[in-house]
Amino acid sequence: MDMQYNKEIKKEALYKQCICECGGAYMNRRKLRHERTNKHQMFITNQVKETKQEYRKRYYEENKEKVNERNKIWNEANKERMKQYHKEYEEANKEKKSKYNKAYNEAKFACDCGRTTSIHNKQKHFRTGRHQAFTHHGIDYIEMFDMNLKIWYTCWQMQNKLNEWINLSNDYDSHIYPFTSTVKRHFFDEPHS
Repeated sequence: MDMQYNKEIKKEALYKQCICECGGAYMNRRKLRHERTNKHQMFITNQVKETKQEYRKRYYEENKEKVNERNKIWNEANKERMKQYHKEYEEANKEKKSKYNKAYNEAKFACDCGRTTSIHNKQKHFRTGRHQAFTHHGIDYIEMFDMNLKIWYTCWQMQNKLNEWINLSNDYDSHIYPFTSTVKRHFFDEPHS
């Protein structure tokens, strides 16, 4: 009876469903086959890459001065070699680079603020007042344009009213309006501090 019981336990263990750390499901008897699948291999590879990156970051933080000094020495020793390499690379890829630049400059980018620019000018566009007004204040360009017109018109009206008042104050002497000369002198003649 013990033999039969052991066989059943082994059979149960072999057909038991397991869930792998990669997210896949397999039976115990198919574990080796599962470990050879692409999904499992990609998961393991990504885990190893992450740990290598973490190790490199930690090593660099702990040995920053030593690494920078070593890089500086290598750069000084290989300065001419690197110049030659870059020169050859530029010559070999001149046509490819010009095609890329042409396509890059011609490619268009449609921003959320309503403006369409080339990808080349994308960062420049992000610094414009139009884009800043849209992103920070939610002001549409048409609203901003209307607002600017209203402000400009108001300033123009104020300037005209001020000019009229100055002309009136010049026309009438202080004998009619005694306070006019004081106000005029205070606002227009003396510099403000």
